[in-house]
Amino acid sequence: MSTEDLMKSAGSAGWDWFDEAQKKIDARINPGRKSQTLSTEDGKTIRAAWKRFFHSPDGRKALEDLAQRTTNQPLVQIHHCQSAEQAGMNAAYREGQNNVMLAILRIIDSPEPEEKPSEGA
Repeated sequence: MSTEDLMKSAGSAGWDWFDEAQKKIDARINPGRKSQTLSTEDGKTIRAAWKRFFHSPDGRKALEDLAQRTTNQPLVQIHHCQSAEQAGMNAAYREGQNNVMLAILRIIDSPEPEEKPSEGA
């Protein structure tokens, strides 16, 4: 999808177009990448590992430390003689750190996927 098509569809499709656009962007950036959703076997294993880690004393301590270094820190810190471009780059870097922590917390907080009933049951 070209940028022009993306902009045209943005006005007519409401907010749902973001989901579809992200899928297309991901497919172009990572062609052939296996989707690793939490409903796959790999995803279930990863979710269980993060939950075990979170519920262990060491894991809890490590995640608290990670939160202190990321999400509990200001997003933007302006330093003397720092350009607007440098401040923006630092903010983007910090946002990336926050996103890693938030992704981990989302996985830990995610519910177990419902098992689909087998055909003929």
